[in-house]
Amino acid sequence: AYIAMELISGRPLSEMLKDLDLDTGLALFEQIAEALNYAHQQEVVHRDLKPANIVVTDDGLAKIMDFGLAKILDESQELTRQGDLIGTPLYMSPEQIRGDLTALSPSVDLWALGVSLYLFLTGQLPFRGRNVEEVARRIQHWTPPSPKERVPELPVAVSDLCMTAIAKRPSDRYIDGEHLARDLARVRRGEPPIGGGSSAPASAGAAPSARRPYLIGGALLILAFTTLSFES
Repeated sequence: AYIAMELISGRPLSEMLKDLDLDTGLALFEQIAEALNYAHQQEVVHRDLKPANIVVTDDGLAKIMDFGLAKILDESQELTRQGDLIGTPLYMSPEQIRGDLTALSPSVDLWALGVSLYLFLTGQLPFRGRNVEEVARRIQHWTPPSPKERVPELPVAVSDLCMTAIAKRPSDRYIDGEHLARDLARVRRGEPPIGGGSSAPASAGAAPSARRPYLIGGALLILAFTTLSFES
């Protein structure tokens, strides 16, 4: 048995964040939101999205890597126990860090992208602590300063978009990557974000809701992600 994967030449986003200007960085995050939207349309959630798992190719294309913790929306495939902590705690959503598998949905990836965006905008992670327990408490119960509070010269629209992405309740976040990508494009043009919580009408092909837990294997990853690349 073997898996054939694309060979990617580029740099991890984690190594680039501090060197990117605002427009270039927002354009990369727009690409990532669109890629997540595609993944979620295939009913796959990454669950460990972070800058280290995103590679930017030499020609400026963002590639989401390392789907080792990904899950597919199919309860018949469920093998993870309720309460298991899976992923990188600093980028976990409140429902994910509680280990509440019944609450997990594509929204956890959009949260992680929002945390990554916060890091890009401010140079700091929104939720930090001396240990996992302190980080978990802050993620669940503490609201960080907005990016504009940390970096006053940031546009309000960019700061507001980021805070929507890391709202505590999934229903207050973006409903899917399409809405998030749309707002990233708007703020790049100097326009205010529209938002896109779960109460907003879903567009055709919007990401599925968290109706079931999900698990995916390596073979399915190849079939589901013909336009995304994976780390070997």
